[in-house]
Amino acid sequence: MTARRRAAAAVTALLLVLVVAVAARTAGWPLGLGRHAVAAPGAAASPEEVVRTYVEAYNHRDFSTMRRIYPSRPYSRRQVLGTMHDLVVVDSRSLTSAEDGNPPVPGRSYHRVRVTLRFSGLLGSDLAYENGPNGWAYLLERESSTEPWRIADHGNP
Repeated sequence: MTARRRAAAAVTALLLVLVVAVAARTAGWPLGLGRHAVAAPGAAASPEEVVRTYVEAYNHRDFSTMRRIYPSRPYSRRQVLGTMHDLVVVDSRSLTSAEDGNPPVPGRSYHRVRVTLRFSGLLGSDLAYENGPNGWAYLLERESSTEPWRIADHGNP
């Protein structure tokens, strides 16, 4: 193969990689592009900020931050594929100890954040979600005001 043909083949391969990456990104599959660490929220963060940060970490595949915010949920690169867009908080309020059917733990505070959002590019084993508009409720808890809120559960509002 001549030098000219090798150069043409290299340029063609590079263009193919770029086209696939752009198409995948447009479809909502980051493929590691734009992945960055997302700072976990501290004790001063509101429950709404915690949910927004969780969504940002999900979209950037920051599994470490996702685990810090939602420690009871298992994560795997095969399970969590797709992105969440257009998050809107529709309701956010503190819960009394008897609400939501969860047995309260003495000394803990509970908060529910209901959101609407849009999923795109969903693939993998966790297909309980659907592409397009979705509504979710996140249950957050913490032991004291000196600790950050953590997501304890989520589901349909």
